[in-house]
Amino acid sequence: MIVFRLDGDISAPGAARAAVRHALSRRSAALCDVAVLLADEIVTNALVHAGGEIEVKLEDSHDSIRVEVSDSSPAAPLLGSPKPQDERGRGLLIVDSLASSWGVVQRAGGKSVWFQLDVGDD
Repeated sequence: MIVFRLDGDISAPGAARAAVRHALSRRSAALCDVAVLLADEIVTNALVHAGGEIEVKLEDSHDSIRVEVSDSSPAAPLLGSPKPQDERGRGLLIVDSLASSWGVVQRAGGKSVWFQLDVGDD
């Protein structure tokens, strides 16, 4: 398991993308791209809605990749229903459509949002 902490500032999503890409460099480019995109979406949500320090955990096993993003807000994210002209509100829809599974775990002092990609033969 890889654990890294990000400052709750505008650099967090880029730092998360770089760290996830590096951690999954042995995986196929397509799988890595999906994991990077989904990590970016969840870290961006944490930055926008919680602020403060963000913790990211990444587990890369033979048959799955799991990324968990923890922040200090107890508010659970919601799947949006954005209108075509809306500039925001699609992040979790992307996670929901591309991840094998995802969820939210309430924790003391905040929450963790996670997603899993089932790998199979990559």
